[in-house]
Amino acid sequence: MEELVKRINTILDDFFPEKYNKFFLKEKQFFVWKKKNFNYVLKHINNAEVSDFDDLLGIDKQKKSVFENTLQFLKGYKANNVLLWGEKGCGKSSLIKSIIIAFKSFDLKLIEVGKDDFFLLEELFEIIVKLPYKFIIYLDDVSFTEEDSNFKTLKALLDGSLVETSDNHIIYATSNRRHLIRETYREDDEIHKFEAISEKISLSDRFGISWGFYKPDKDTYLKIAERYCKKFQLLKFFNEKDALRFAMEKGGFSGRAAYQYAISLFRHLAKG
Repeated sequence: MEELVKRINTILDDFFPEKYNKFFLKEKQFFVWKKKNFNYVLKHINNAEVSDFDDLLGIDKQKKSVFENTLQFLKGYKANNVLLWGEKGCGKSSLIKSIIIAFKSFDLKLIEVGKDDFFLLEELFEIIVKLPYKFIIYLDDVSFTEEDSNFKTLKALLDGSLVETSDNHIIYATSNRRHLIRETYREDDEIHKFEAISEKISLSDRFGISWGFYKPDKDTYLKIAERYCKKFQLLKFFNEKDALRFAMEKGGFSGRAAYQYAISLFRHLAKG
């Protein structure tokens, strides 16, 4: 009977936001808002893969802007929601995650929310507004179709019309699209064309800070690759020609390709 009671209590815990207290959050920094049983719960992420802030090269302006905005937020001042857009593998997600570590002494937390769960952001905000921590709500790889109901949900949240305002959470999002939504319209109708474009950019305009990310040039790519090799104590295996060939096989220069190249060099140690 005692074991049955414990199991019931465990299940019931997933339905009550009161369990999200300072003890649950104290030791962890990375969380995901996900479905469990028939409810959504916060789950901490163990061993989150996070780049060091100083390892992110070739995006100095973006780093400075996001760092200063986050510091502003942590010190209790009004701060902007942030949209980082551009090509894959160029540091958008890495920058957001690295900010959490950079401000570790502030007890800053990150909560990742999947696009299909945007409709439950309001519920999440109602939970965390009661907690004694600062949160970055991380929306990764955001994009919408014309008919996507999540588009209007996120737009309303950024306007602050669905939840009470709070100074303990802020939204940082990434997208491959500058305006977050597929840009199609009727070429033969200038009025509808203008309205369609206005509607599309209305969401991205609600982010006070918006930065584009682009693939690095060859020299920057090699610097990134060399830095990761040094970090992993693999510098003696670094070879520019091999690094460039690896990037071409991956589809071009990117910070992600540089990281993956460095990881590939562990094969030398494995052979030994």
